[in-house]
Amino acid sequence: MKLQYRGVAYNFEPPNVTVEPTALTGRYRGVPYSIPNLATEPVLQPIQHLVYRGVPYSIGDFTPEDAKQVEAMIPTIAQAILEEEALYLKYQLHHPMGNH
Repeated sequence: MKLQYRGVAYNFEPPNVTVEPTALTGRYRGVPYSIPNLATEPVLQPIQHLVYRGVPYSIGDFTPEDAKQVEAMIPTIAQAILEEEALYLKYQLHHPMGNH
């Protein structure tokens, strides 16, 4: 299927999903419907390591390696938060609020 987004054309092939009928039914606003069972596994999003404004993040499946990277970043993130809070408190102490 040929699609276009913001002037950029690309091909998209939706994954084939097969379902099996089941005896499960539901009701929405009084209308009954059947709930099928997936016969094929859904296609997972590929893992991508990205950076936004200097902050790395990942999309897709979360691997043990990713967990190690996140654990390694916790002290750095905590330090940055503490420094920002200290600056905020320093500013609040030196610039009291109120009318002069």
